[in-house]
Amino acid sequence: AGSGGGLAPVASAAGQSLGKGLGALPSVGELQAQMNKRRAEAEVAFKKNQAALAQQRETEKQMAEAAGVAPEDAARRAAHLKEQRDKILAKKRAEREAKAKAYDDAKEQGLAQMMAESQEENRLASQAASQQASQAEAQAGAGSQQAGPGGG
Repeated sequence: AGSGGGLAPVASAAGQSLGKGLGALPSVGELQAQMNKRRAEAEVAFKKNQAALAQQRETEKQMAEAAGVAPEDAARRAAHLKEQRDKILAKKRAEREAKAKAYDDAKEQGLAQMMAESQEENRLASQAASQQASQAEAQAGAGSQQAGPGGG
């Protein structure tokens, strides 16, 4: 039987533990003892933190009294600082949004300019092609007029 008065580890008929190379499983009693030990350690740590927090609050209270600061004044000051922080954050947010808008506008303007240039290039290419076609037709017409009277 296992220690702690619990159940013995599960074993195969050959006497080997059933875990895949993990060794014998701990008994329920051992697990309960470990859990109780950890719980006690956690409670000690919690009480220690509570005591430290109470000490810190007492020290802050003594310092505030020594400085002559009333709790109302401290609360008013905290509210003022929070207000200032909120104003700064709002200003920074507005600046970021303005920068993002300016970037988007510049990007949009650049795209519009590229499209306009592309359209202008297409128009000029089309115009040049139609001029070449007109010149080719004119040359073909002039060549047929010269051949007609001279050959007849």
